[in-house]
Amino acid sequence: MGCKFSTKKISQKDSKRNKDIEIRLQSDYKKEQNKTKIILLGTGESGKSTLIKQLSLLFSNGFDEDDFVTYRDTIRSNILFHMNILLQEATKLKIKLEEQNQLIAENFLKKEYCLPNDLNPETTEQINLLWKDPNIRKVYDLRSSFSLPDSCSYYFDEIDRIVAQEYKPTSKDILLCRIPTTGINSIDFQNKDLLWEVIDVGGQRSERRKWIDHFYDVDFLIYIVATSEYDQKLFEDLTVNRMEESLTMFQSIMKIPAFANKPCVLLLNKIDLFEEKIKKISIKSLFPEYLGDDDPTSCLKFIEQKFFDLVDNSHQIFSISCCATETDKMRDVFDQINKYFAQNSKKI
Repeated sequence: MGCKFSTKKISQKDSKRNKDIEIRLQSDYKKEQNKTKIILLGTGESGKSTLIKQLSLLFSNGFDEDDFVTYRDTIRSNILFHMNILLQEATKLKIKLEEQNQLIAENFLKKEYCLPNDLNPETTEQINLLWKDPNIRKVYDLRSSFSLPDSCSYYFDEIDRIVAQEYKPTSKDILLCRIPTTGINSIDFQNKDLLWEVIDVGGQRSERRKWIDHFYDVDFLIYIVATSEYDQKLFEDLTVNRMEESLTMFQSIMKIPAFANKPCVLLLNKIDLFEEKIKKISIKSLFPEYLGDDDPTSCLKFIEQKFFDLVDNSHQIFSISCCATETDKMRDVFDQINKYFAQNSKKI
């Protein structure tokens, strides 16, 4: 017996459905072809994740309820973890707390608080007392010798609000929250006449081996530098200066063949912290060859030139200074980047 083939005609409804699918696929393909693919690079804690959060706030859907829960728990855990670090460093540095706080500190360290629920009214009161201790502030001021986020002082000051049962993180709380990037994160959004896909990869040394797979089809590069970290050490290696690590990484990236003739934005981040720090600590502590005064503009220009000196004339580089946690000002920064990319995309 022979096989019988169906000769049933495709219904008008099915035909329309197939046509709609084809139109959508063509539209998606066209969008993909017109998409500007940008890779965001920099060392750990330079501000890459904060930049991604700003993009989400300004051009995408912002944060959902799951995000709020995640950040709430992370912020509460970090407050406990960072107070533990301060107390441990006080011991290492042989800085004694005021007598009435010594027992509180000892008990705090013994219990090793770290879970979000550990931030209860009792531990909140203890942290408030410890944070008001002038000797803990001395330890905090010496944080360049160990690893501690600058934002922890903000959370200590806001602890009574954060511990409240109804607490929901604000945009500022989330922007300042430090969660190390692991793996690859990306965000798609429309900014004026450009459709962007921004890829964020982890900046810690252990994450950098994952970058290579995302080099070869990018259109542009954003390299972010934490300008205020010229006197600080790496989280993963306390013998290495963060600014020196950033310079070394930038130089190696610019030598990668995939980035030949690709435009680059050098984003000089954390200028608010830089301008404050420069009043107390000269950049000569890292760059003794700097002969100028401690004027923030001159110092920032010197650091910018340090990065420019590492590339040859084949690279197009555009520099912008910013504070990635300031949402209102970051809109203008993204507009500048958008304009730069729109102009240079015609040359590629």
